[in-house]
Amino acid sequence: MSEPHVTGGVAGLEATWDRLEDLAATERGLAAALAGLADATLADAAHPALLGSLAVSPVSGARAEAALAEAALATRSCAAGYDADAEALERVLLLLRTADAGARLLQESLLARLGWCVVPAAGALGVATALGDPDALTRHPGLVQDAFATAPGPLGTAAAARALGLAYADPPVTVHRRPDLEREGSRDAGDLRDVVARLGELSALSDAAHPENDGTLEVQTFTATDGTVRHVAYLPGTDDMTTLPWTADADVRDMGTNLRLVGGLPNGYADGVVQALRQAGVRPGEPVLLAGHSQGGLVAAQLVAHAEETGLALDRAVTLGAPVAGTDVPPGSLVLSLENAGDVVPQTDGGANPADPGHVTVVADGGGAGVTGHHGFEAYGRVAGAADASTHPSVTQALTQLREAGFLTGTAATRTRVLQVERR
Repeated sequence: MSEPHVTGGVAGLEATWDRLEDLAATERGLAAALAGLADATLADAAHPALLGSLAVSPVSGARAEAALAEAALATRSCAAGYDADAEALERVLLLLRTADAGARLLQESLLARLGWCVVPAAGALGVATALGDPDALTRHPGLVQDAFATAPGPLGTAAAARALGLAYADPPVTVHRRPDLEREGSRDAGDLRDVVARLGELSALSDAAHPENDGTLEVQTFTATDGTVRHVAYLPGTDDMTTLPWTADADVRDMGTNLRLVGGLPNGYADGVVQALRQAGVRPGEPVLLAGHSQGGLVAAQLVAHAEETGLALDRAVTLGAPVAGTDVPPGSLVLSLENAGDVVPQTDGGANPADPGHVTVVADGGGAGVTGHHGFEAYGRVAGAADASTHPSVTQALTQLREAGFLTGTAATRTRVLQVERR
């Protein structure tokens, strides 16, 4: 597999701009320090002791005065140079950011205008697929992104999802332990492939043949020899795609939750995950890695974005095939998003993931048969393998950051809990 396409992270555009800002600030600081040194040098030239020596030794005294004046002039010249460099950097950054913002506004304006054609265009896509090209969308997933970005009209994806999500009931949830589904010998993932494999195993618990297990998730707890505690939560994706508006059954991972998540509305799955973490023994301040597929990945990213509201240390997430473009990653947090190049699900948020320092996106061709295969765990195992093997600085730094925090170590879990989130 070829090197994946990577955005965001330490090598992303935003991080580069941030480093340029830091460089400009450093040069401003150097300029100020050198200007201060020049002033101090001139003060030395005017020192009474030196001025008094002129009467005793006029020649050597004059040479000293001249040397100090020359040094002060050279130092002030260097200060002016650093100051000019800083100003030039700041001007370039302003131009770049203004151009980028203008390009985004232009794109959004064009897409909004095109949005009025989405319904007939979507119909045309449906006809084309029905006429014998079922893989058209997986070959061109960007069509899905553009369609969702423009629908409906100028409302945009989030607003449209919010309007539709409000049509679905979202009653309170209850969380209870499922010891019958817990496994012995649970271990931490050693790499991203292991993360995908465990999410696949956990998702299989609530497959079509086992609807009684819908809403299950897993929380692993690890206690180090020094007593520090960390946790990993695995969050599967949608269980029920058939829920109708104005209805809700016990299945919390349904289509209504998908719409509420994309629309930024409160939802039972996210609430249930926080309750499950607390029931599993997660305490404030203990590091937690959230790993989720599809809807579970969107929940993971949004919990990182709103970690302060939960009272828990939810500042790291790994997402697979999740539409997380509308999620903001707070400073100091990390979201590592894996996307299969032919998977349409990550495109349903209507935009590309932000190239922020804290949001690393890895897109690789994991293959798969049709829409379902491109979104499946076998395909994402290959995407994860490409990310594990990547030498891209943003990816290696993200993995290093996770391992330094005690994750992806392959160590045995101290405790494993499987919990089930259901609507009341």
